[in-house]
This record gives sequence, structure tokens and C-alpha cells, in this order.
Amino acid sequence: MTIIHAACLLIDWLIDIAGKQLSAAAVRDVEWSTGTCTLGWSMQGLWPHDTTNNSYAEVTAVDRSPDSKYILAGDMMSRVRLFRYPCLREMALYKQHRGHSADITCVKFSSDGKTCLTIGGVDKAILQYEVKKEAAKKSDM
Repeated sequence: MTIIHAACLLIDWLIDIAGKQLSAAAVRDVEWSTGTCTLGWSMQGLWPHDTTNNSYAEVTAVDRSPDSKYILAGDMMSRVRLFRYPCLREMALYKQHRGHSADITCVKFSSDGKTCLTIGGVDKAILQYEVKKEAAKKSDM
């Protein structure tokens, strides 16, 4: 279980040893069953490095795909962005879509990973997107 405090301190509780772990090294190789925490090593590329431009927006919701290949992120600027998982690199490439009028409060992949849902905060809308996987290019192989 992962807990985020108001000061953005990430604390992991490992149930099998019944104690909290403040050391990132202690949990770096743990395979988590879900990926819904907006903070963490595998999510660092979701956050923009340069906060002086207008593209900065707080990431409000994330979900990792069932096959652990993608991460879906919603933010305060109504953007839904799809990244490769883990997203470690600053300025990582992503696919972006918009549909909500304001912040996104929740994102979720379907159990088969073929669709995803987003929930808007202000507009209270639920939007469904189809996830289409692109064929690999020769340069990607």
C-alpha cells in the first residue's frame, strides 16, 4: 500500500513485513499489482520539468494498463495523456486527447486494456476512449 501525505512524502507499507519503508531502495524492485499513484519512480516523466511555461498542470489521476505497457494520466488542464510505462524520461513522448471542460479526477483502463474511462471534476462527464496500439516501426525494433 502506498500513501501520499500533503507534503508529497511517499510512504510504502509492505504488509508481509508489517512496517513502513521510507527508503526508495527498499521497494525499488517490488512489482505492484496496480499503478494508480501519481508520484513515484516509474511516474516521474509524467510531470513537466519546466514549470515556468503555460503547459504545466498538476497530474491528478493515473492508471497503468493491465499489460503494464502504458500509463494513462489526467491533469488539471483537461488533458488525457497516454505514455509508455515506466515513464522515466523527462519530456517523454505521449499521445494527448481532450474532451473534458476542466480537471480530470479519475482515469481507468478496462480489464482488457482496449478502452479507458475518464471522469471530469467540473463537468461531471464520463468519457470512454478506445486504445489503439500502433504497429512497431523498423526503427523501434
